[in-house]
Amino acid sequence: RSWGYVPEKKRTLMTMWEASEINSETAAAMGKMDKIIVPNYWNKRAIEKRNTQVPVHVVPLFADTEIFKYKEKKQSETFVFGAGNSDPRKQLDKLINAFLKAFPVSECPVGSVVLLLKGSAGDEKRRFTDGRIKYITERLSTEDMADWYASLDCFVSIASAEGWGLMQHESMACGTVVIAPMYAGLVEFMNQKNCYPVEFEEVLADISPWSITTGGLWSKYSEDHLIQSMRHCYYNRKEVHEKGKLAAEQVKKFTIKNTINKIKQAMEIG
Repeated sequence: RSWGYVPEKKRTLMTMWEASEINSETAAAMGKMDKIIVPNYWNKRAIEKRNTQVPVHVVPLFADTEIFKYKEKKQSETFVFGAGNSDPRKQLDKLINAFLKAFPVSECPVGSVVLLLKGSAGDEKRRFTDGRIKYITERLSTEDMADWYASLDCFVSIASAEGWGLMQHESMACGTVVIAPMYAGLVEFMNQKNCYPVEFEEVLADISPWSITTGGLWSKYSEDHLIQSMRHCYYNRKEVHEKGKLAAEQVKKFTIKNTINKIKQAMEIG
């Protein structure tokens, strides 16, 4: 709403959207812009369906490649899955349930597999009877986050949609392969060779509190295929680590310099 109060002059909006449709109020505000910059072609198509007058430019985001960079995996008896962000769109509770189904204690006891959840303030109150599930709630520096990603064997995400997918990107940059539906912004840097895509279908994006996206679509992961993918990674560690190495090599092109240069091109600056 605040866009309506900005003085009338040429303005460039850099934004992202996490459903397949742009609502009418947002579309009207976007129509006042001179240019729009988004991080993925999924967003570009959604905006152009509602507004064909304002040019929409795709500028990929970045990871700090001086910090988020490949680190060789250490051999360990414990296979470590990671996931993060308590945003309801990330569906961590459903991921926990899938983990428990994939790895019953009778088959994979404590010490053989772990699910580390990077949560936020308030999550420390959560308790699990299964000692293989652990929350990390303290604030980590950028360098500590890179070390955390590198400590994982695999990062798992069942987010309904991502404008980009920063945690997935940073994980891959550190050499940690990702299991996730290859949908929305993730398509910009994930492919069949550098990750483990989870099968999905498109459903109405009406999960509270995301009513702003109601009427659009986003992804609903296949639980069976998610479980199958997690088990495959657990039993094929060498393959997982090799794929993580490939992921790091492929995503390192998404640098801050690349993003700045593409913003300059979009805005026709020097």
